[in-house]
Amino acid sequence: MTAALRTLASIMGWAVMSTTDGAHTETSYHYAGRAVDLADRAGPSWDSEQLLAINEGVIRVLPLSMISELIYGGPGNICVRNGKVYTGYGADLLGRHRNHVHLAVVADFRYNGAQEIAMPDNDPNLPDIVGPVQFATAGSDQNGVCQGYYIFSHATGELHSFGPGAKFYGRSEVTKLVAT
Repeated sequence: MTAALRTLASIMGWAVMSTTDGAHTETSYHYAGRAVDLADRAGPSWDSEQLLAINEGVIRVLPLSMISELIYGGPGNICVRNGKVYTGYGADLLGRHRNHVHLAVVADFRYNGAQEIAMPDNDPNLPDIVGPVQFATAGSDQNGVCQGYYIFSHATGELHSFGPGAKFYGRSEVTKLVAT
């Protein structure tokens, strides 16, 4: 499971500061291989915009149902416990999580990174998205299920969306993926 968490961190551009090593409480998910401490690749920081971005990034890319613990003590933080947003972590615990973001996942967590998918034939009646593109989820419901997606083209400034939770801005198709 630590490998899956390292894959997620690598894809997102985050540094893994601690896995099963380090000083943690006796019952920590770290020792079960289910937790990592995340920080910015640029180096250590305290209550930084980068740490807040990591905290928010975890919420954006993982369904809440997959998160056992998400702990960050800096301003603007969002914490999770057992798949639900949680505000009950004490000041002492939060104080120990101001220079990193702690992420623990459920026992059956898997993350393999980008998966190859079958792409449909190009439909000439639909516009193509000109890459490179940025992909973002439009939020999750109370069960952590994604409710839609946005695709933004850096080349053209177009914003496309699909799914019930994504406000409709246009229609498009993707016919090939281009690594950037």
